Amino acid sequence: MDLEPYKGSESYQVEDFDLFFGREREAEQVTALILASRLSLLHAASGAGKTSLLNARVIPFLESSRWLPVRTLLQNDPIRAIRTAVLRSVVACPEVEARALDRIFESCPEAVGPDSTIAQLVKFYDTLPIRDSRSRTLLMPVPSKLPTWVGGHDETGRTIPFISRILRSTCSVERFNLFIQAVDPAFPKITLDTKLGELKADLQSASCVTYYRDLVGELEPPATNLVHFFNHLWAVMGRRFPSGEFAVVLIIDQFEEIFTRYVDRNLEGLADGSLPDWRLRLELFDELRQLHESLGAQDQSEDSPRAMTLPLHIVISMRDEFIAHLDPIRKFAWNLDEASFHLDFIARKEAATVIQEPARYYGYSYSPECSDRIVDDLTREGRVVEPAHIQIICTKLWSVKQPEISLQLYQELGGTRGILDTYFDEFLDRFGPAEALTIVELLEPLITSSGTRNIVEETSLVHQPLWRTEERRRLLSELVNRNIIRIEPRLGGRFVEITHEFLIRRIREKITQLLVQDPAYARLRDAIAALRDLEHQNFRCLRSEDHLSRAQFESLSTYRESLDWPAWAREVMFRAAIRLGAKLDHIRAWAELLRADPVVLTDEDILSDAASTVSEHVSGRHRTPDRGRRWRLGKGDLDQQYADSAKPARGRYGRQDRRVADMVPLACGGLT
Repeated sequence: MDLEPYKGSESYQVEDFDLFFGREREAEQVTALILASRLSLLHAASGAGKTSLLNARVIPFLESSRWLPVRTLLQNDPIRAIRTAVLRSVVACPEVEARALDRIFESCPEAVGPDSTIAQLVKFYDTLPIRDSRSRTLLMPVPSKLPTWVGGHDETGRTIPFISRILRSTCSVERFNLFIQAVDPAFPKITLDTKLGELKADLQSASCVTYYRDLVGELEPPATNLVHFFNHLWAVMGRRFPSGEFAVVLIIDQFEEIFTRYVDRNLEGLADGSLPDWRLRLELFDELRQLHESLGAQDQSEDSPRAMTLPLHIVISMRDEFIAHLDPIRKFAWNLDEASFHLDFIARKEAATVIQEPARYYGYSYSPECSDRIVDDLTREGRVVEPAHIQIICTKLWSVKQPEISLQLYQELGGTRGILDTYFDEFLDRFGPAEALTIVELLEPLITSSGTRNIVEETSLVHQPLWRTEERRRLLSELVNRNIIRIEPRLGGRFVEITHEFLIRRIREKITQLLVQDPAYARLRDAIAALRDLEHQNFRCLRSEDHLSRAQFESLSTYRESLDWPAWAREVMFRAAIRLGAKLDHIRAWAELLRADPVVLTDEDILSDAASTVSEHVSGRHRTPDRGRRWRLGKGDLDQQYADSAKPARGRYGRQDRRVADMVPLACGGLT
């Protein structure tokens, strides 16, 4: 099976090295800057491709230079995120390597098996065409799980296996052997002639697994201070490697999140902890200060013993507009601006390469006129092109499956503006109105009030009271498959974010169009909010004005079959139907739903609302009923009122009285 030659709205990953073009010069400059500076800064406008450059070029370059790159995001706990990412990246996990071998056996059964050697595996991989999906899937990270005591959490994530680094030629077999024997000193020596089946068996041996667990436990000191953590890491790991073989580059990507997501909850009105507290930002800055001062002190000491020399370089990657917020870091890293690299959009002269080279590997081409027109249409200020726009447009053109992409085809699809504007619309058009509303409602919390990307835990999106969980999970998967959003495992949870900034404008327009301007859906959202407010209240004892309004009840009833109804919500709706004098079919529907629940309602429970309704209607709402008598009504009283209301109606309220009274036997019969 072939994978797509372009990435659409998704960032390039390390496995996409062979399909990443147009950034060789920038990658070399960034790598040189990182290795020349203890603390460096990579910044760019949104959409310039910082993450893609790091993944598909800088990280492989660093690996080839015998460094250990550790890319991490800050998530909700920056210090723990850094420590966890480092442990996952610098300690060879036997389980990860064994899973990578299983993936190889499953993907290439015709060519590679347990009796194959590492040399035969490498030779087979080198023959795979780039368009073959295995050329990338064999390089992808695999699920990994740190021992549960690390940080006190179940740390599940993804790790790039060393065997995958061998396949993409950024790690030698000898270096792989060093990292495995650093974990298990008794591990058999790994060479090109090592058989894959024997390697897997050794990796899964009880002794190797025990050595790994013990080592990770030793590397996780009780103190949370980053200086202590890294010094301890070097004290333990440094003595297990020859000089120069264990050196770390910590890459903190999307650093702007420390400003966009870490908030003052009091000012933002957030009491649920949905966003991390701003004080964690100050804690991170202080940790970086201490770490930077420790590194600087080591650099100034020519006689530092090897055990105290920390081989660590730090890279901060972030968006341009937040650079001014780095003043707390500039106070201790006074040369930060000198150690910075501004990544511009792709130069116009490189844009044609980005368009044409992936197509060549996949056996098709662009006519010169079409390629030139795409570049002309996308060029900004006469000099640069936004990478994400190239990817979206080329993905759309590739989907047509023609041997040559002509200018005519490009124009028929609406050119650059037409393709970009319809990217999200085409996805949404695949769904019915109700599903489209749910999709937009799922995306709404992923955009901050200021119009930037937000990160939300998956469970908070999927598990919403009254909304159907399985339906929301299915639609979330559809969004992932279309590269509208990404879901990443972080710190024991799974977090969701929109893949790219260029999608936000159109998504916000759809939010306004479908959620805000649709009166029926706006009423439903208001009604659901009102219903949820009753969940934790003693709704059986509230005053009538504190219950659902008639409009809220009717809105919820309209969407009754589209929502999930927990027992408490069914009871509230049944009581509201009685209290508001709803139509008989509504009463009957809520009665049937309530009967299915393992909830026992006493006569008094049901009759209290029913009696209240009958008393109010028989008395006339313009008069204040005798509250004491109303709550003392029993079944006999209700039967008498029903009999009375069955007589020919007289007066203004006769018809309504009879209809309300008709509800009472239904409410009283069969449910108690």
